[in-house]
Amino acid sequence: RRLGCMTPPPEDASVEALRAALSRECSGKMSERRGRINAERELREVKLKLMAMSMSMRNGDVGGVELGRRTEKTGVDAVADNNETARHGTSQDTASTSCRVSGDDQLKETTDGPPGLTVFPLTPIGTFQSCFTCRNGTPRQPQLVPLARGRLTLAKHVQGSSLEGLEQFSHVWLVYVFHKNTDLHVGMGGLRDEGGDNDKNRTTSRSKVRVPRLNGERRGVLATRSPHRPNPVGMSLCRIRSVDVKHGVLEVEGADLVDETPVLDIKPYLPFCEALSREDSFAPIWVDETSSDPNGEPLLIASVEFEQGAEACIREVWRARNSGMKKGTAFRSLYQSGEEFCAFCKQALQRDIRSFHQRERVDLENEVGTQGKWEVVLDGISVRYDVCEGKVVIKGGGVTVR
Repeated sequence: RRLGCMTPPPEDASVEALRAALSRECSGKMSERRGRINAERELREVKLKLMAMSMSMRNGDVGGVELGRRTEKTGVDAVADNNETARHGTSQDTASTSCRVSGDDQLKETTDGPPGLTVFPLTPIGTFQSCFTCRNGTPRQPQLVPLARGRLTLAKHVQGSSLEGLEQFSHVWLVYVFHKNTDLHVGMGGLRDEGGDNDKNRTTSRSKVRVPRLNGERRGVLATRSPHRPNPVGMSLCRIRSVDVKHGVLEVEGADLVDETPVLDIKPYLPFCEALSREDSFAPIWVDETSSDPNGEPLLIASVEFEQGAEACIREVWRARNSGMKKGTAFRSLYQSGEEFCAFCKQALQRDIRSFHQRERVDLENEVGTQGKWEVVLDGISVRYDVCEGKVVIKGGGVTVR
């Protein structure tokens, strides 16, 4: 009983000294390990960015698409940390188990916290040839222009056999990049916008956008189909026209993609789980097919007509362009005849494709011009038209450089 109150014998002091030395050694190794893990994580992020840059230089403007998202420490980094533990944990002495546990707790406290930005370099599976040559005139939603055609040609690294079986479906979803966004360089969250005084210190993506069908009223960007999104990715529901497995070509219609759009993926449309009834779904009234706004449908066009001689002119332009009669204008149209192309022109202009600010130009509304005040480029042909009192009059067209 008295021995319990006695000071430890001298030999116990040496054991304590050894334990203290071992603890310092463990702490040093854990600090070294934390630094190594952080360095490897930073190296992975740099490699991903270099991969994206390499793809971009190899494939054009958007060869490698960086899609960023916030992630907790449960993905690649967590796996890497576990691998590090497996590799280095066995090298410690059995007597230092408590030190390793304490070190792991310190590591968790260090690495947990605000999640970091993970970058995923994606290579487009192909490029989309569209009847909409420019952003202006491209429908705001798919299926609004049934005759809107496009041709997706798979990239060399994607085999044509990837399309096998797709002919058994009526529709597909095309997942793509809004590659012609003017703010593509600042559209992703966490990037700085050095473009203007107001946005000089911006570190997040824009949260609200103007909605055309609400006459410019703002809504949260994720509650709209705006192309200016945190990640500039879109999707389009298209009807399948043909599937060419041998050449790796998919032709569709009803698309709302601009020409040369990089496509990330193709997904078949599944009616049994994606075709929701009106009883099982709802949306704001401003996204109905015909808005019930008290002021009327802002994009409604009462009629689309050709001015006398304009349709014949556009047919001739289409024929000359498609046959390549003029030097350097050889071009494979997405339409079978000039008549079919003219029908497409009327469909494309059945809704007001002008921006909110253009529609507000009252000074141009009632002007009468011989050439047409407004222009849209369809299938490589410039189509001139006027809008007056809710009616579109097509004036004519000409060849543009594709």
